[in-house]
Amino acid sequence: MRYIAGQAKEEGCIFCNRLQRNDDVSSLILHRGRHCFVIMNLFPYNTGHVMILPNLHADDLDQLSAETLHEMADLLPIISRSLKRVLNCQGFNIGLNVGSVAGAGIAEHLHQHVVPRWLGDANFMPIIASTTVMPELIPSTYAKVRAELHREVTHDSSVRLVVLTRDDTRFALIGGTLPTVVADSDQSIWKAAFEHLYPWATEIEVAGWSGPTLATASSSAGDGTGLVLRAQINHPDLLPSGTTIVEYNDDVLGGLSSSDRSALRRGFDHLSPRMRP
Repeated sequence: MRYIAGQAKEEGCIFCNRLQRNDDVSSLILHRGRHCFVIMNLFPYNTGHVMILPNLHADDLDQLSAETLHEMADLLPIISRSLKRVLNCQGFNIGLNVGSVAGAGIAEHLHQHVVPRWLGDANFMPIIASTTVMPELIPSTYAKVRAELHREVTHDSSVRLVVLTRDDTRFALIGGTLPTVVADSDQSIWKAAFEHLYPWATEIEVAGWSGPTLATASSSAGDGTGLVLRAQINHPDLLPSGTTIVEYNDDVLGGLSSSDRSALRRGFDHLSPRMRP
């Protein structure tokens, strides 16, 4: 409903407020750097619309250090590569609106827009017609893009998967652990995950994020990226050897490794209340 009705106005700077929180998934923060962070736009001009912001609360470029400006510039190719792999976009609108007179919606904290574009896309319906075109939900796009950004920064192409049944009450284990996959260099992580599960799982969708809560690059290899997938689990004869479909309960959680247990809990915590068991 917040995409339709909007949200109540909050006190202070909305960007600083989110940077100070400890839940980057709910805050839609995709990456935390030394001087800057990357956040998704909750009301995007197009799917995958992200913003690069300085950590410092500043309303003009001359208030930023050279290190901050360099980091903002360095993030642009990282973001563009990530978005191309995730969304197969054909171009971008990239820019800053400095000051309310220049069209900045939140002028007190600089933010650089990166908007993916496709031939024949929605153009600027959000501006001209006050209409947002959303082919997929924000949590799905967030998870896909965050996985690729983490991969770009850490060079880790692996992902741990929480594979849920369609009713969100059971999940898959292979050999007693959550499935993992490593994407090829030219392949997006979410597509690699889909291919890894087919044909024993079909009608697959990315439901959310199950990796670390904070979007830093400090996670150890294999623990930095986690996707929640929802799928139709097909005939038992198609399941790989050692695969079991189990219920989410304390007994099952107790038999898992601490990293798998944490990924499962994070994944279920960030599903909407309707989806939680």
